[in-house]
Amino acid sequence: MARTAIVIGGGIGGMFCGALLAREGLRVIVLEKNDIIGGGLQSFTRRGQTFDTGMHVACGLHSEGSVWRVCQHLGIADKLNIRHLNSNATDRIHFVNEGKSYEIACGVGGFVDSLSRYFPSERMGLQAYAKACLDITAEMDLFNLRDSVGLQSFAHPDATIPADKLIEKYIADNRLRSLLAYICPRYGARRGKTPAYVHATLMTLYLQGGSRFVGGTVRLAEALSDVIGKSGGEVLTSHEVCHIDTQNKHVESVSTTDGRTFTADYYVGAADTAHIVSMVSHGGLTKAFCQRVQNMEQTYSAFTIFISLRDGFLRYEDTQEQFVSSADKVWCFGNEDEQEWPTGLMMSMLPDDNQGLWARRVVLTAPMSYDMVSRFAANGRGKRQQGYAEWKKTCAERAIEMVERVHKGFASAIENLQTASPLTISDYYGNAVGSLYGRAVDTTDLMSTMLNVHTKIDNLFLTGQNINLHGLCGCVLTAIETAEAIVGANTIRRKIRQL
Repeated sequence: MARTAIVIGGGIGGMFCGALLAREGLRVIVLEKNDIIGGGLQSFTRRGQTFDTGMHVACGLHSEGSVWRVCQHLGIADKLNIRHLNSNATDRIHFVNEGKSYEIACGVGGFVDSLSRYFPSERMGLQAYAKACLDITAEMDLFNLRDSVGLQSFAHPDATIPADKLIEKYIADNRLRSLLAYICPRYGARRGKTPAYVHATLMTLYLQGGSRFVGGTVRLAEALSDVIGKSGGEVLTSHEVCHIDTQNKHVESVSTTDGRTFTADYYVGAADTAHIVSMVSHGGLTKAFCQRVQNMEQTYSAFTIFISLRDGFLRYEDTQEQFVSSADKVWCFGNEDEQEWPTGLMMSMLPDDNQGLWARRVVLTAPMSYDMVSRFAANGRGKRQQGYAEWKKTCAERAIEMVERVHKGFASAIENLQTASPLTISDYYGNAVGSLYGRAVDTTDLMSTMLNVHTKIDNLFLTGQNINLHGLCGCVLTAIETAEAIVGANTIRRKIRQL
């Protein structure tokens, strides 16, 4: 009889881990609290147009990228419609108050050449910075799908210094230092705290090139669900787990809010780690561990605007645009007060299956602290405190105004829009403060802010971006580590390398 596994949470990490386990012959049941799977891969449709809720740009999807190789291993690569960003202008950064814009290319040569056009005296520094990022990432076994022995350690002297110090070490020009922090809102970086290896990993991914999903990110979630289903498993939506019953450091079953009980050989906590820990029977985990998880600082959230544009206004480009109020604000995302918000945002154009000349769907994502919206949270989903709708309207106007300063006429070209606040993210992603990237790693206290896929309960494992790295790639790589904790060390990555 096949071994069985229950995955709690049908987000990116849970779906990839479930699919990997299914590929290894386990019968997997994924229990997802929402009525749609995917977490950050969720999509929704309004007035005939589909919008992705969270994954507007992804890395690791080029032919040699780790995410793409995992998708090949799972047999789903041919089900995905991927559109790669323009290698000559992957990103365009606007310092709005200063009226200056910069385009950044991918590939080490393109990256250095593109920025050297603006900062010719920094060419050698840019080369050294890029090499440091690549060298740090080269030491990471999981990122490179190599066999691992024990915990990750680094020989590179820059790996665990703060990310901002990594940039400062190689770059003298203050404006260029600010510009190189452009990826910070894509992993929730904090000055003086985020380790350089986290920044280096994301920088390496962007040097490889970014991509967009055509036709909705939910297609990836559905493809993963098919892998699980074809192996005899199930993905059950509207099944919210409320209790994890443990006896003698062993999970016996999980219970859902509708009174059902599910049993398996193995259990994977793929929802917010603090929530998973809170559901474990008293005494199943140590009090010290539970307190450490509950007290971990979370990365910031975001305010998102989903926009339908009239045809003929904005040309579609395979370039991510980032707007920052001024160069000195790049490390302030998610920490600004309400009066100066937003200090920055990202604009993503969503490609259609038959993309024409003009962009019709645009998403604006502006980092935001949960504290800015917590006063409206008391009544729960769909029952916000008075003033919430007006507050959202004001936030949308502010964000749109920032884009308007670069793209004149943007506001008047909007046909329809929908908004989502940190409360929305909290509701649908299952994180208490709507964190975009899970827990924040602190280089000044690494051991206290790092987690392992193993727990002290022999058949309970953890996965998701709270464990290793942030974002899609982080979730996928951690899913491999979690699945291998069940089926055998390095077994899955060896099969991936053989492709």
